[in-house]
Amino acid sequence: MTLTTYRSLLFAPGHDASRLHAAFASEADAVVADLEDSVPAVDKSRAREVVAEVLAGPTGTAARLIRINSPDSGPDERDLELLAALEVDAVVVPKATPEIVAALGPSGPPIVAVVETAVGLRLAFETATSVRVEALALGANDLAADLGLEATPGAQELLYARSKLVIDSIAAGLRGPFDRVYPHVDDPSGLKADAVFARSLGFRGKSTLSPGHVGLINGVFSALPEVTAKDAIYRS
Repeated sequence: MTLTTYRSLLFAPGHDASRLHAAFASEADAVVADLEDSVPAVDKSRAREVVAEVLAGPTGTAARLIRINSPDSGPDERDLELLAALEVDAVVVPKATPEIVAALGPSGPPIVAVVETAVGLRLAFETATSVRVEALALGANDLAADLGLEATPGAQELLYARSKLVIDSIAAGLRGPFDRVYPHVDDPSGLKADAVFARSLGFRGKSTLSPGHVGLINGVFSALPEVTAKDAIYRS
């Protein structure tokens, strides 16, 4: 399985070895060892050590990704050193913009660019056409905070952002993007409805923080609607 076919991105905090191992033991297509949001500032160095230890051993069949810290003022050299020392399938870049992606250089693992700021959303197409970027992902919580959005039961406040990410991804020749993390852990019916709606908009995968969400996400994004002859004419 390659980045173009991942359905589920399961994030796990980099400083917690047990949760990283549990993530790799799940059905996730890809596990994201997180150095950013889920790691307290005092645990950043420890997170790099734990991620290095875990990824140095067997991790099963899931793809191995690392989310680096937000490179607003330039990439963290310690994160880059860790990436260079490990075999990873992709790097997840938070708060992505074309400038932030370009600062990582033209060579290295493929990039999943997380769009989670107003500027990032405005420039999502430019980010999608950047060297190394192979997928976009929606960071809904930070984007909502940046835009001052108010949550609604059906997440209608995210409709524009979701649609723009799909359009910009496809126009740039990328796979359909990864949808937001569903905010409720113990709501399988809500998760399924959210995933099915995202799929209908053109998303082709979904991020999650919960191993318990992975099976449902994989099922939803495996059941893509068939393209009929009429659809093909409409799309041509």
